[in-house]
Amino acid sequence: MKRKVLLIAVTALLMTVLFAGCASRSAVKLGQYKGLTYTPQDATVTQEEVDEYIRNVITDNSEDERDPSRDGTKVVEGDKINVDYVGSIDGVEFEGGNSMGQGVDITIGLGAMIPGFEEGLIGKTIGEKTVIDVTFPNPYSINPALAGKDAQFEIDIHFAYKVTEPEYNDTFVYELTQGQYSTVKEYEMSVRTDLEAQKQKAAEQKALEEILKQALAGCTFSMNPKDMYQYHDEFITYYQQMADMYGYTLEDYIATMGTTTEALEDAANRYAQDSLASRLFYQKVAETEGLTVTEEEYEARIGEYLTRLGYEGNREAFEQEYGLDLIRENMLYDIVNEKLLEWSVPKN
Repeated sequence: MKRKVLLIAVTALLMTVLFAGCASRSAVKLGQYKGLTYTPQDATVTQEEVDEYIRNVITDNSEDERDPSRDGTKVVEGDKINVDYVGSIDGVEFEGGNSMGQGVDITIGLGAMIPGFEEGLIGKTIGEKTVIDVTFPNPYSINPALAGKDAQFEIDIHFAYKVTEPEYNDTFVYELTQGQYSTVKEYEMSVRTDLEAQKQKAAEQKALEEILKQALAGCTFSMNPKDMYQYHDEFITYYQQMADMYGYTLEDYIATMGTTTEALEDAANRYAQDSLASRLFYQKVAETEGLTVTEEEYEARIGEYLTRLGYEGNREAFEQEYGLDLIRENMLYDIVNEKLLEWSVPKN
């Protein structure tokens, strides 16, 4: 679903759009899209948030080594341990439930395993084997076949780690940033700047959601069903591919998700309406306001796209993968979004 991945518009906000039936050609009559209001968000970064970020950086750069002194002691919250496991359902081992003796590192309380797995290890003895009972969550997107099922894991708790944190000082900062920053003070200023940028981006996105909801609610759409087919098929194809990947029919796959073919069809129709409405709105605003993606605009924006979608330094592959038309279309949406924010005013 390349379009779904790349599109900037938040289609979930389009549920309140007024549809005026079908016409030979899909079209939109714009309502008010200037002078709309939004609730401003506080983008202030606290010292506590800076400290938390740095704490996570220190943790990520900690060194682990086996701690023999923990052999024979009990597993507690926060322990990092190494285990092997074999999972079974009704006595039958299931696919993906065997660590194959490779040794898996688990931090108790991190929540990386299914619910009940880490909790079941608390109080168990390091260096011994144990058995725990768990229930897979429902839905379980990693393997829908396991959703909601009771399972048993035989676990060999090999050892616990001793975690040694690096000393947080100028030397650590210099090595971490490869010389970009030389002191703790410089680094913390950069962290604050980055966090402020993230909060500002989130605040703008929240404002844009409010603005779009108002703007789209004021539009009147005429939609040709043929124009919605590609979006409908795109939605269904995604779930069909997921079903194929797990060896299911589409009906059986969505049943593991706790839904039905009728509900999926309804969701596909809503997705198609929302997506087409979004496209019509953006294109009409751009046409009305004379907004285009010039070559200069394209060059100025392409770098951010490459970085965001993991194609940094590989522009040719990105353009081949998504196509210039779709890339330009999304850049145009970006431009319209920026203008919508510019034309709107914060509530008092």
